[in-house]
Amino acid sequence: MLKSFVKLAQEGADHDDRTLAHLLSNPTNDGGQWQMLVNLIEKYGLIPLSQWPSPVLAENSSRLNTVLNNQLRTNCSILLRMVKEGKTAKELDDAVCTMMSSIFEVISTCLGSPPQVVDFEYYDKDKNYHKVGPITPLQFYQTMFKPLFDLEKQVVLTHDPRSTSPYYKTYTVAYLNNMGSCKPVTYLNLPIEQLKKYTKDSIEADKAVWFGCDVGKEFSSEDATLVTDQFNYKLVLGIDIRGADKATRLLYKDSEMTHAMVFTGINVEENGEVSKYRVENSWGENGGSKGKGYLMMNDAWFDEYVYLVVIDQSLLSEDIIECLKQEPVVLPAWDPMGALAIN
Repeated sequence: MLKSFVKLAQEGADHDDRTLAHLLSNPTNDGGQWQMLVNLIEKYGLIPLSQWPSPVLAENSSRLNTVLNNQLRTNCSILLRMVKEGKTAKELDDAVCTMMSSIFEVISTCLGSPPQVVDFEYYDKDKNYHKVGPITPLQFYQTMFKPLFDLEKQVVLTHDPRSTSPYYKTYTVAYLNNMGSCKPVTYLNLPIEQLKKYTKDSIEADKAVWFGCDVGKEFSSEDATLVTDQFNYKLVLGIDIRGADKATRLLYKDSEMTHAMVFTGINVEENGEVSKYRVENSWGENGGSKGKGYLMMNDAWFDEYVYLVVIDQSLLSEDIIECLKQEPVVLPAWDPMGALAIN
């Protein structure tokens, strides 16, 4: 983020520039795009939870985010001043490195530093004992996880019905990456029927589906349901809460991706159509008083509020694979299709 800020400042942008203002609106958050997760794991690996238990601040990070955002915004003000003063590229790079060292120290103090070595013992399903290690977190990922689920072979499909985003084209969002040298966040835009087809195919192939949606819309936390028309606003208030179509809601900022969850099951009717989806959430057992960590979504809710699914490329048709080879169209930093990274 700091290097992007320097680049924009060197191009003449000031603090009131729309792109800079967007970057400053929420410099860091708990949200993130699928490719951001892939980038981190492919570079640094994974660590068993038993070896690095989740600290309290990892599960209640709002105060940490406040501190980090404060520091990042302050750093950006310093960098903008340095650019205006004509500081050299080396001076700017050195300043960014110093700032990032300070940010890392804050995070390490609050969350702890990741172990550099993994020693893992476990019993398999046949009760055979195994010991792994000592190995690095990256080796642990490459030997224990990647053979079962290759992150680099997952494809992001979206449903963006705006007329400015034609289907069967690939897209990316400017300044959305979480690392300097990594694969960019890209996705293929498809009709909603395609997202639903590949979600069904994945579940039937015993592959869970990571997805992004606007979770707050027509959501009952008490019943743990994502169901259209479960609240009768028309009867009580005389309004249609879903008066605009999906594309219009995106354009006028009434809807965007706010949360990511995982599809783990489907209910298929006799005609072969999916009527309901089983959703695993990350809010714990209290995320829905009746769901114990799970939600039920109806098919119409998928149509209206699901924007993104991640599918194993082995399930995609050849024509879809061919579409993925296109050079992505670059959307502006504030485009709603990048919203999952800031929510």
